[in-house]
Parts: sequence; structure tokens; C-alpha cells
Amino acid sequence: MKAVAFLILCFASVALAGTNFIDGQIFIVTGGHESVKLGLVAVAACPPDEFTSAVASTKSQIESERAKLDDLRPRADESVTAASQLKNAVTEAGSSIYLSSDGFFTMLLKFSEFKTNAESLADRIRRRSEYLNSAAPYFKNLPHPIALVKTDADGKFKMELPSSISQIIIVASATREVFGPRENYFWAVKVKPPATIMLSNDNLTDAASSDSALQTLALKGIPEEDTADSLKTEGRKLAEKIVRDFQANTGRAVEMPAPAPTPMRMIMLTQPVSVQVQFGTVTLPAGTKLEFVSRAGGEVHVRYLNSEEMIPISATDLK
Repeated sequence: MKAVAFLILCFASVALAGTNFIDGQIFIVTGGHESVKLGLVAVAACPPDEFTSAVASTKSQIESERAKLDDLRPRADESVTAASQLKNAVTEAGSSIYLSSDGFFTMLLKFSEFKTNAESLADRIRRRSEYLNSAAPYFKNLPHPIALVKTDADGKFKMELPSSISQIIIVASATREVFGPRENYFWAVKVKPPATIMLSNDNLTDAASSDSALQTLALKGIPEEDTADSLKTEGRKLAEKIVRDFQANTGRAVEMPAPAPTPMRMIMLTQPVSVQVQFGTVTLPAGTKLEFVSRAGGEVHVRYLNSEEMIPISATDLK
């Protein structure tokens, strides 16, 4: 009997030694100062190295699109100004061209709609920038989790991990919308199992917590899913329609205002870099400032002596 008991104890010890547990709860305080336990939220455990790799890949894509938005934003603002000016021009033209009362007001409503659409487009570009600054795009490219569970009605969860796991990234995201703009919550918390953790306002990705494996800005409202490319196409079509309809209805030619020039973005070398120029190779010393053009993967395109050069990002202050 003692032998049986001993074997049971040994097997139990082996089972416990072969498993790690992480349990916890999701508990947040909303913008309306309401304390809420979030149920039915998916909580995943991701390997740290795979999480870091996924973040780096997503960040490269974000930087590429952010450069496009930086170029598009002043153009959208100019479209708003142009639409407003054209609406005023239609109002002034109403007294000098032969239009029926109904025709004049129909045209005025049309250009009022153009102005509204231009303002909406500018706002969506702003919201797309906010989306790229948040954790949302990173959460669309997470690695395959080691474990995945859902919180219960009290926001509690428990997951089982292999004993070989020494560190894990616990990721979760949730939204809540009652009054005011939708609130979006993202967590990517570094954990050493076994452990009990609380996912709260204190360790959100936008809380500047040392426990978070990802540092971002907060995201309010519904994310803008249209990309910089699709927004640019939409903006071009809107601008063309504004000009075309104005000319067709008033017989007067009009030109859209030229967009404000995009401010030059500079980066600085943190270590010497050699570049190939027309007459040979030049070594640029640390501290040299170069005009930023674009970013792709681990390299950055810069402008030097009226030509584009490709240098490692690791040699610059670009983050």
C-alpha cells in the first residue's frame, strides 16, 4: 500500500513539474470612471522572440505608410480649403450667371456636399495616422500563440503552459463603447510563469509600463481601415470632380490650390557610413544629417548630393 502511495506521489510530482500555469483577470477603469471586468476576451501566450519579430515586421510596414500619410495630409487640408472657396465662388456666381432658382440651390447643395466630403477625408487621414500610432496594426500580425483562452464573466482566465517556457508575452485586446467614442484596450505583457497577473489600465501598451513588450499611443474611436493609397485615390477623384462640376455648372475655369510643401525630414548618422557617388566612395562621419526619403525593412533611403543612397537603419537615429 505504501508502494502504491509512493508511486502516486511520484507521478503527481512529475505532472506538476511538467506544467506551468498563468492565471489572471482583466479589469479596467473606463473613461467614464466605471470599473469593469471584461468577459469573453481572448487571451493568448506568444513566444517572446516570435512576438519581437512580428513587431519589427509590422513596424517596417507602418513607417512606409506613415511617410505616405505625411505627404497626403497637407494635400487633404488644401482640398478642404479649395472646396470651401469653390462653394463661396458658386454663391457669388449665382447673381451673375443665368440660373434658375432651383438650379442655383441644387448647385450650392452639391458644393456644400463636396466641402463635407473633403473635411471627412481629412479627418479619416488623421484617424489613419492615429491607428498607425496605436497597437492595433501590430495585433493584426501576431505570431501563432502557444496557448489561447477566454476570460469568464468576471474577467478571469487560466492557461496551462509547458514547463520549458521561462518567459511569455501575454496578449489581449478588447473594446468598449457605452457613451462617447469607443475605447480600445491592448495588452502585451511580459510574464515569467508560473504567475498571476492583472491586465489593467496600468499595463496597457499606451501606459508606458516597463512590463509591456510594446509601447504605443492610445486609440480612441473606430479605427480607419482604409490605407494611405486608397485615401489618396479617393482624394484625387474628389478633387477632379469638384473642378469638373464647377466648370460644367458655372462655365468658369478654376484651379485647385497647390498643396503646401511637405516639410523636409532629416535623419542623423550615429556611425560612419560609406556611400558610392559619381567619383568614387565617400565615408560620411557620424553626426552627418541627411534628407529622409523612405524606409524598407532594415534599410533607409536618403538623399545625398542630389542622388538617393541606401544605408542601414542601425547606422542612423531613426527609430
